[in-house]
Amino acid sequence: MTTPSGPGWIERVRAAAAGPELLGFLARRLSTPYEEGPRLDDRRGEGVEDVFVAEAKLDDVFRDRLDETIAGYLRSPASSPAGADARPVIRGLLEIVGVLSLAGCASPVRAWLSLHDAALRADPDAILGRAALGALATLPGSADARDFWLRTWRNAPVAWQPRAFIGLRLHDPRAAAGEIPELLRRAEAQAPGARPLLLGMWKQEVGRAAIIEWLNTAAREDADKVRRALRDLVPPEDRAILGEPRVRRTLRFLTIAGNVRRAWDLAS
Repeated sequence: MTTPSGPGWIERVRAAAAGPELLGFLARRLSTPYEEGPRLDDRRGEGVEDVFVAEAKLDDVFRDRLDETIAGYLRSPASSPAGADARPVIRGLLEIVGVLSLAGCASPVRAWLSLHDAALRADPDAILGRAALGALATLPGSADARDFWLRTWRNAPVAWQPRAFIGLRLHDPRAAAGEIPELLRRAEAQAPGARPLLLGMWKQEVGRAAIIEWLNTAAREDADKVRRALRDLVPPEDRAILGEPRVRRTLRFLTIAGNVRRAWDLAS
């Protein structure tokens, strides 16, 4: 019987064969992290999956075994989110997929998301749905990636929408730019609003180009909202490219000595 943690634990993980053996280490660590593997450093915000991510970044062979193991698990009945015990394992594996962009998991993640769509949408916490979309966003897209992300963005539960927009802008920035008016509308009732999503798109080189192209043809009110959202977030050298929003004018009615006069108050 192996020792749950200790000096030899990582060596055993490195030597584990793809499939059930490696999955055993993954499942135990992700479900009982304080009993399996090295001690977590909570002060540094260390995640339970970080030990596997670190090893995969150092060893391509281990990364490939990790890819194969997670893909096989997602195809298996054991990955059903209906089981409470499986949920922390699924979430951790999806986090690993997303951080490492494990290409072999692209098709399995999408198939898993489709198979369990109804259950994931009904989940009030939306944790696994968001994790699956976050992982999928980093993975190579199929021929219908644009349609998939557009459909997901337009029909997703509220909690999924930020991840769906990120997936759309990563896979098709121009299509994402076309959805900016809808993003602005939805963000009015959602904290923290559209600013983080717009900034993420601006930082993406092709995303920035798509925003600039969209600004040239967008309705003036929407374009001004985007410029106001981004102008204090982008570097100074980007502000000229972004452009300035128009000065907003607010009509005020003043009554002075019984006479009604109109005054325009200029506000930024």
